[in-house]
Amino acid sequence: GARFGSERCRCVALGGASLRVPPGSAAPGARFYAGLLGFRTQELAPGRWAVCGGPSGDSQSLVLEEDIEATGEELGEHVAIYIGDFEGCFERLLERGLIFVNPRFAHLDKSTNLEEALHYNCFRFKDVVDLDSGAKLFELEHEVRSTGHKSCPLRVAA
Repeated sequence: GARFGSERCRCVALGGASLRVPPGSAAPGARFYAGLLGFRTQELAPGRWAVCGGPSGDSQSLVLEEDIEATGEELGEHVAIYIGDFEGCFERLLERGLIFVNPRFAHLDKSTNLEEALHYNCFRFKDVVDLDSGAKLFELEHEVRSTGHKSCPLRVAA
């Protein structure tokens, strides 16, 4: 099916986005994405890091850009990302207590354990933390989907 009014749209996914983050949080935020999600990182400039990954190479990217006005608090943004190492990613986030169930979307997914995550092909987290101290760097709700998710536009041909 298609969303009403989108019949002529050829865009199936947004491959990249930028996020303003508090000063001092871009580099440790990039380490979070590398360590827990398996994304590749690259410093683009001081205070500006790209994190790239997904089920097929660098199919998704997020640029973390430090901004003195950024608070790090959630502002309503929500991103869906696709992960090749879905189970490993879930376990690493669960081990740190970072799995999140959004009550607004509990009818879509309410994964609190690996069995539920595999059932829904999806789980969520919102806190990006410093891997060394555990301190919260910033919030951004992530809907993490497996390549088996019905909406995955990044399926790798067998």
